[in-house]
Parts: sequence; C-alpha cells; structure tokens
Amino acid sequence: MVIKVGRRISKLGEIYRNHTHLKVILGNLFRLESKIYSDKEHLQAAMEWLCRTQDVTGCGGISAGYSFYEGWRPPYPETTGYTIPTFLRYAI
Repeated sequence: MVIKVGRRISKLGEIYRNHTHLKVILGNLFRLESKIYSDKEHLQAAMEWLCRTQDVTGCGGISAGYSFYEGWRPPYPETTGYTIPTFLRYAI
C-alpha cells in the first residue's frame, strides 16, 4: 500500500508539472474567468478531441477516456460505436 500511495504522489507531481493541467486546476480552484466560446467553437473543439482519442490509441479504436492521473485509457469497442454516428452527424 505504501508503494501505491507513493505512485499517486508521483502522479500528482506529474500533473502539476504539466502546465495545461495546472491551468485547469487553478482556474477551477480560484474561479478565474475564461473566454466564452461560441457553440461552433465548442463543437469544433469536441470533434478535434474525438479525433485525438483515436490517434492516441495507435490501433484505430477510440480511447475510453482520459485521466489526469493515468493519461489516455485504452480503446473500448463501445466508444467507437458511439462515436461513428457523431462524426456522421457532424459531416452533414
């Protein structure tokens, strides 16, 4: 159990070294105002994120998610099945 706790602390250090993670954490902690994006910008960012979830797996599948502690999760068949209709609707 001590090893597991040590790994968690090490992972927290990695999170705080990543400026993107730190920006999100501090922004939420201190309720910093951020730019308000349009629906179109949000949709574009969501579609780019979905593309990234496929790129990171290296096998053509879609990652099951992302964790600050563990990074990208492995692909999961259902996530690909849910994502295909999303891409089709976006293309229309």
